[in-house]
Amino acid sequence: MDTLNRYACVLSVIKSLQKTTEKVNETKIQKTMFFIEEIFPEIDVYEFIMYKYGPFSFDLRDDLGHMVAKKFLRTIDREPYGTQISEDDLSKQLEMQYSENYLKIKPYSDFIAEKIGGKGIHDLEAIGTALFIIQIKDKEIQNITLQNKIKLFDIFKPHIDEKIAIDAIEEVKTILEEAEKLKIVIEKNTEV
Repeated sequence: MDTLNRYACVLSVIKSLQKTTEKVNETKIQKTMFFIEEIFPEIDVYEFIMYKYGPFSFDLRDDLGHMVAKKFLRTIDREPYGTQISEDDLSKQLEMQYSENYLKIKPYSDFIAEKIGGKGIHDLEAIGTALFIIQIKDKEIQNITLQNKIKLFDIFKPHIDEKIAIDAIEEVKTILEEAEKLKIVIEKNTEV
């Protein structure tokens, strides 16, 4: 996907997050994009790795910086919440010019933003790690048990309490079930 189409996808994620929280920052953008790409494979924009606070894309971080420099986005320092990210002067033009990708990702970004947009950094780390384990490790190890998922959680994030890990895994399972219903609705709408 070319640069401006990626930017349009990022803009869609940011606008979806703004509907659910006033605290749109890089962490929320990173986790929302990760959830979208892992749950909806037709959206493939960035590569993610397990990093300090869960799944992370260095390319997405770079794109956010470039989008600020090119006036598609702006950063606002909001104490005590840190740097917030919002649209800037050229974002509307980007949205209109690259509307196909913007609109393609929109139902997915709205869905995921509704599910995780209001969460804090620690909850995002836990559910991001849970999705990483469920999606990626399940592909490598078929039908992985809950106990083994918890063991993997402990390997990736030993500082996260077992109860929080279990709750995060259960929450992600619920999100995955609801996402399947959304996929059916989107497929029916595209057939019409």
